[in-house]
Amino acid sequence: FPSHDNPSGTINGTMSGTNVIYSNIVDVSRMDNLGYEIAWTGTPTGQILVLVSNSGFNWSTLTIAGFVQPGGSANNFVLSLNQLPFRYLMFQYTNASGSGTLAIYGQQKDLN
Repeated sequence: FPSHDNPSGTINGTMSGTNVIYSNIVDVSRMDNLGYEIAWTGTPTGQILVLVSNSGFNWSTLTIAGFVQPGGSANNFVLSLNQLPFRYLMFQYTNASGSGTLAIYGQQKDLN
């Protein structure tokens, strides 16, 4: 996994070849609820990971049941994360085949 200096932070990242796209690192330490809209166009097949860290240097994959992955056609879904016990969050996409455009939009809410 990358150090915190490597994420691309690409908005509307191009999904092609076998490239890897990283989002910006988001400090979610003061947020209670996180909501993400994840959408892609085209015909990509690959894997989206949600990575979490407390240090910003060591990243682990967050296991999420029902997570929809790009499987050869355009699609979208929403992801709700509540009371996430980590300081940082970022997304990683690895393309296996096909091409398209990936966009992730987020909303964070603090209940205090």
